[in-house]
Amino acid sequence: MTIISCHVEGNGTDELRKHLMVEIRSASDLNKIESVFPLPISNFFQVKGLSKGRHLLQLQSGLPQGSLKFESDIIEVDLEKNVQIHVGPLTYRIEDQLKQVFSCLHSFYFCLLLLSVFCFLMLLWCGTYF
Repeated sequence: MTIISCHVEGNGTDELRKHLMVEIRSASDLNKIESVFPLPISNFFQVKGLSKGRHLLQLQSGLPQGSLKFESDIIEVDLEKNVQIHVGPLTYRIEDQLKQVFSCLHSFYFCLLLLSVFCFLMLLWCGTYF
């Protein structure tokens, strides 16, 4: 019997972590999904009874794509060589894309403010000579 165990590490909160799924695919046929299940609260999982051969472990996100950027590592496991194996950490990163947008907007508004102040000072300065 084959057994894969793995621990997961990442920067998400408990609320975001609820939306993460563990996905195990066949490395030889990427369209063949061997197993999909929610990431346990403990961030540790164990899967039994997979076919022998190479498999890819990855996390998938059910999070809204508009506001968050999700990235997950992919771990390749060869169950032909080791029928029982522990791998990890399987890491993921979640970034708030809205923070990036707001930081760009803050820079834009700051430049606009500086330009406005400069124009106002130029008008005052030019007005004293006319």
